[in-house]
Amino acid sequence: MKLSEQKCRDLPSGTPALAGEALEKCLEEVGGGWNVVDGQRLSRTFPFPDFVTALAFGFGWWASPLLP
Repeated sequence: MKLSEQKCRDLPSGTPALAGEALEKCLEEVGGGWNVVDGQRLSRTFPFPDFVTALAFGFGWWASPLLP
């Protein structure tokens, strides 16, 4: 089953994090410049042309009127 077809759910305490081939497979499905940092968390850089555009992205739909 593809990652996009799955639902989020709580995992039992002590469930190991994804690693190796399983992690690489999920990362390929997510795509778009995501990287694994320290084998523990995902990271991605979102470049913006100016502060206002970055602010609108960070604050979501309600900040869109700030855009030129």
